[in-house]
Amino acid sequence: MEDMKEVGNYANHVCNLPEGRESLSHDYENKNKHLRHEFKELQLKQEAQIKEVEEMLYQEGSEIALSSPSEQITYLRVERSKLLSTLALADSKPEPQRCLSSNLQKEFPQFHNKDTEEDETSQNCIEGDVEQIAKRLRMAHEEIRRLADELQGNEKEQTKLDTALEKAQLEIEELKENLIKLKENDSIDLKKTKEYNQRLNEEILALRTRVRSLDSEKKMLGEVVERLKGEIRESQESKPLGNHSTGKTVGADQKVQILKMSQEKIEIFESELSEEREGRKQLTSDLTTVQKALEVESEELQKSKSELTCLYNEIQSLPEAAGDHYLVAYNLLQRENSELETKVLKLVQEFEQLNHFTLGTNTAAANLITRENTCKDLMSKVPVSEVDIQSPKEEREELCPELGESKQEEIPEETVEEGTFPRERQKEEVSQQNQDMESEEQQLTLEPKNVVRLSGELSHVNQSLLQSQSSGSTESLTSGEKLKYQHQEEIQQLRQNLHRLQTLCNSAEKELRYERGKNLDLKQHNSLLQDENIKIKIELKQAQQKLLDSARMCSSPPAEWKHCQQKIKELELEVLTQAHSIKSQNNLQEKLAQEKSKVADAEKKILDLQQKLEYAQKVCRIDACSLEKKQLRERTREAVENEAKRKQQYQEEQQKRNLLDQDINELQKKVKILQDKENTLETTNSQQQSRIQQLEAQLKQLENEKIKSDENLKSNQELSEKVSGLQQENEALCKEYGKFLKQFDAYVRNYNKKCHHHKTKLHRVKSHFIHEVELRDKRINLLENEIGILRQKLEKEKAFQDQITAQNDNLFLENRKLLEQLVEQEKVIHDNKCMISSVQHRVLSLDKENKQLQENSLRLTEQVGLLERIVRSIQICRGEETILSGISEYEVLNKILPLPNSSLSGTGLVESVGSL
Repeated sequence: MEDMKEVGNYANHVCNLPEGRESLSHDYENKNKHLRHEFKELQLKQEAQIKEVEEMLYQEGSEIALSSPSEQITYLRVERSKLLSTLALADSKPEPQRCLSSNLQKEFPQFHNKDTEEDETSQNCIEGDVEQIAKRLRMAHEEIRRLADELQGNEKEQTKLDTALEKAQLEIEELKENLIKLKENDSIDLKKTKEYNQRLNEEILALRTRVRSLDSEKKMLGEVVERLKGEIRESQESKPLGNHSTGKTVGADQKVQILKMSQEKIEIFESELSEEREGRKQLTSDLTTVQKALEVESEELQKSKSELTCLYNEIQSLPEAAGDHYLVAYNLLQRENSELETKVLKLVQEFEQLNHFTLGTNTAAANLITRENTCKDLMSKVPVSEVDIQSPKEEREELCPELGESKQEEIPEETVEEGTFPRERQKEEVSQQNQDMESEEQQLTLEPKNVVRLSGELSHVNQSLLQSQSSGSTESLTSGEKLKYQHQEEIQQLRQNLHRLQTLCNSAEKELRYERGKNLDLKQHNSLLQDENIKIKIELKQAQQKLLDSARMCSSPPAEWKHCQQKIKELELEVLTQAHSIKSQNNLQEKLAQEKSKVADAEKKILDLQQKLEYAQKVCRIDACSLEKKQLRERTREAVENEAKRKQQYQEEQQKRNLLDQDINELQKKVKILQDKENTLETTNSQQQSRIQQLEAQLKQLENEKIKSDENLKSNQELSEKVSGLQQENEALCKEYGKFLKQFDAYVRNYNKKCHHHKTKLHRVKSHFIHEVELRDKRINLLENEIGILRQKLEKEKAFQDQITAQNDNLFLENRKLLEQLVEQEKVIHDNKCMISSVQHRVLSLDKENKQLQENSLRLTEQVGLLERIVRSIQICRGEETILSGISEYEVLNKILPLPNSSLSGTGLVESVGSL
């Protein structure tokens, strides 16, 4: 469910990404609209300022500001002509006055000329001053426009910088949110891993209990099989001495079967050891990969620490508000770094535990190697023992036809010579048997020869013991007891050897199971480590994507920084132009001071003219009329008004100059602020360039890691190709094994055919042993009783097998229930397929063990079938012998009845033939 929630959260996050983009685009559009509105407002303010300036000029009466400089010059010339016309009107006088004026002119010619020259020079100076003032006004207008444009550019740059700061803040907030999400995901992943480990531990305990129960059942079955074998051996030992040879043959067959079983077990052990070796190799490779991953993570942690230190230094360089904001992020990153360090320490501890465990597995591997060597020694001994076992069988097959010929040749011999030879032969046989006790292999090779000799000797004893019953009977009893003791000692030695082999096999099985459990634990632990590595890789990929995004963002800011640098250069140029304008303003101030001095001179001249006018008035009072006085007064009034207007213009110009000075001071302050901002931007730009270089180095490292991962993938592909080649070789070996099985089947068929031919020959031999029918009947009754006992035991074994099958059915039912539970869990948990596959693998291993148990039970049933076939063959032989018993002669029976010990050789041969 938690995995499904994670998937749902990721899907929601993916769905919310376009919404976030739309919201960002909407925010940018709103900001653009706001900036456009502010730009329009600034334009309106500038237009309003221009209108106010125009209105001020209109209020001052300076219509010259709207006209061109040529029109201004013409306007001044028109005013000059007006003044001259007024002066001409003043010169137009009546005749008496002209007389007076002529007299006055005659009196003062020189004075008048001087006045006219002074008026012309003063007018020229005034015209030059007016032109200079017009030029200065034009320069001031141009400077005002330039300053307004610069202010607009600065405001635009400020808005751009504000947007960039807002973007940076948003990125920082997104990084914080991503960090919080990563913390939450880490906590959820830890909880999931803990729960998964608990579940796996519970399942491991349940499987171990099942394995133990199956081991106990196997032990019970092994004990039952050993009991059956012991009972069969005891039944064979309880038979009379005549059956001694058959017991040896049956013991040889049992030895063959035991050796085959031991071979199969040894092969199973070898296959399991090879699997465990491969598993250890995989574990070592996994450990190396984990080591590499831990080293890479430690390097990344060191890099993250260096980045954090850089960020801390940047935060210290930032102002207080931004510094507090970044300090919080720095603290969060420190906490995350501490958490990651704790995780790394845990992983290192687990890695050390794995190293200790690998040392333990190495010691166990050494023990297994020693055991493998012992198993190989046993395997080397097995074929020798098989050859030793098969050699007496072949010798039997060769000696059985020779028996009839030797018996037919020995019948006409004299009884006196036969009475002495058996004792000497028996002594020789006893000495040979004492020598044969030293080794089992020599006994197995000499057993068929001893059987042949015993059969010949017993045939001679049948004829010789008619004369010496008492002596022959005592000697045969002593020899028979010695043979019994020797056979019992041999059986005890074989039992001891078998017990040792079984103990070795059981100990090897226990150790293999223990190491299997360890390997399973290691595999589970490695799977958990691989899952953690995958998660860490996913987080690294996410971090790489974030770094790529940040690199892209950083790649876009450099373009913006270039643009900003260009703007800064433009601002510098504008500052230089402003400095030039300030210098020009200073020059204008100096020129204004000069103009003030000139105005003072003009005022002085005006005062002089007034004095002159007053003097002229005094002169003209005598000659001029009252009208002229009025005209002069009106002119003086006009002059005074013009002077007042000029004074007002001068005051207005002074006010404008003060305003310009204030604007200049404000612009200087803004320039200083912009310079400070430029310095801060340069520092931030250098810091970001250093961070970009670090990110590029990290990207190079990541690319190197990608190259390494690609190389690992190539190596994995090569290994997979090797595995496919090994699988093909395994298939070829399987085919060869099938061919070998076919050849073995053909060999078995040929062997059965040979046995059939041998049986036909033995049926011919049976015609010579008609006199042993009655004793054979007794033996048959005894065998029937033993068969009844064996049937009872077989019924008990069947009941035990039924119990085992019932328990297996219960186990199958439990497995079905578990599978149903697993199906129900699969509906809820889709991501736990690996766990289910491991459980299924374990169930399959249990099924294999059950199949092995069933194969053992089938082997037991095959043994039972062999016994039943033996019983049927004995019954068939009995039927044939009953038919032949009517034809047999009573004389032979009378010879055989008082000699029970001497007739055992024939029955032994018959039973040995039946066993073949």
